[in-house]
Order: sequence, then structure tokens, then C-alpha cells
Amino acid sequence: MTDTPGPLAAALAAIREDVSAADALAARMKSGGGVRVAEFNAAQDRLARHVPALLKAVEAVLALHRPDGYSLAVRPCEHHSVTRTDLAAADLAAAQRACPDCRVTEYARCWQHGCPGPWPCPTYSALAAELLTKEKDDA
Repeated sequence: MTDTPGPLAAALAAIREDVSAADALAARMKSGGGVRVAEFNAAQDRLARHVPALLKAVEAVLALHRPDGYSLAVRPCEHHSVTRTDLAAADLAAAQRACPDCRVTEYARCWQHGCPGPWPCPTYSALAAELLTKEKDDA
């Protein structure tokens, strides 16, 4: 993420650098090159130190992006159109749900204001895709 500001960009760059160094050591080992145990252990220790902060960061994002409540997508019939009824909003929603001519879809939405569409939101989906893909690759 090249547009990440200030200290966060520096922290992510440091993590990427440690990951790259550990990957280079692993590649050297796989190709039969010599790697000292102390060097390998130090690289693994550097990676392990990042895990708690990364886990907390993911959990903080997920705390903001979670399913919360429901929304209705309504294609009302002519009789239950908002402009053609005197019903209060709650009564109108109930009437639209009960009407066989109204098309009502109820869906979970993200708690975070501004997330588009139904749950799961794009942020949750992106995190899940990365985490679950990595777990599959490691299995």
C-alpha cells in the first residue's frame, strides 16, 4: 500500500523487509545453500514479534466491519409506493413485506457507516480472502 501515511507505512515496510529476509533464507535453504541456525532463528524471531500487532490490527478492522442489523431492498407495487401511501414508515415496510406484488429483500448490512451493499462488506471480504487463501496455501 503505497498511499499509507507516515508511521504506519514505516511499520509495514519493516514487516515486509523482515518477511523478505526470511523468505530469502528459506529459498537459500531449499536450494541447498548454507544457512546458520542462529541466522535462521533470528529471522523467525523477527517475524514472530510482528504477529501480535498484526493480529490486533486485523481484529480492530473487523471490530468496525461486522454484520449489524438488517436493511430492506424494496421494489414496491404501485399501491405501496412511498409516494402513493399515507402509512408511517414502519407500517409501510410491514405492508410491503406482506404484499405479494411488492419485491422485498432483507439483507444483513455492515455496522460501519458507508459500507456499500449487503454483508459481507468489501473490507471484510478482502481480509477473509487474504487470510483464508493463505491458510489454504499453507495446508
